[in-house]
Amino acid sequence: MRAAIIVIPLILLTALLPAYSQSQGTVAVFISGVDVAGTGDSVTINVTVAGGPAEENGTFALKAYLRGGDLVGASPLEDSPLERSSSNKTFTFNATMPLTEQEVEVVVEVNSSKDDRWSEGSSSMKISVLVPLRVSANIVNRGAVEVRDVPVFLHIDREMVAETVLESLKPGETKEIIFEYLPVGLSAGTHSLEIWVDFNKNGELDPALGDIVVRITFVKEADPINPLWIILGIVGALVAAFFVGAAIRRRRTSKK
Repeated sequence: MRAAIIVIPLILLTALLPAYSQSQGTVAVFISGVDVAGTGDSVTINVTVAGGPAEENGTFALKAYLRGGDLVGASPLEDSPLERSSSNKTFTFNATMPLTEQEVEVVVEVNSSKDDRWSEGSSSMKISVLVPLRVSANIVNRGAVEVRDVPVFLHIDREMVAETVLESLKPGETKEIIFEYLPVGLSAGTHSLEIWVDFNKNGELDPALGDIVVRITFVKEADPINPLWIILGIVGALVAAFFVGAAIRRRRTSKK
């Protein structure tokens, strides 16, 4: 009889546990955002959740962090995650990319609860972090007329990857233009870099009508970043300044 007295309370306690706290299925977690970013960039992450007791005017509790090989400069991190709670199904937050080139993983964990009921879910998304190619050029107007709204293009391996507009440039004036390009899929080896100044504004290179182009080659090594190939890009862009005046004069001559 004594054995029965001990066993019966244990059985009753086990049977009562689900009534106090029980999982209510799995929460669906959907993450969206950029799949490529530059080192040190702050990117926006959007999260949509669904399912569990929070659907009945409960609470969704979100925890998010980054995983990667070298997370110096990155946030949020696993030991200090971003945490938010809301009855809404959508969350938006910013994540800062690390300072070295790599692939990072955005991890999101969600708890859906109301009263004593709860359920959990998680998902992740990968982002390729690349060192951006930054090219600057000082454009000098050595002609006698002002130029306005001149398109300037950056080409890598004969493919246009970035563009900007030189809004105005008076005679004798110098202005700096800056390109930033994430070299997605750019393999190690030798590549060509071109800067087009499109005075004709037709999207095509036509030196006979005054358009100018500077061409150089650079080498991307297998390491995450080689300062030499960025420096070459900047030096090549600066050469463009010496040709703008001649281009403007040729264009004026062609109109006579």
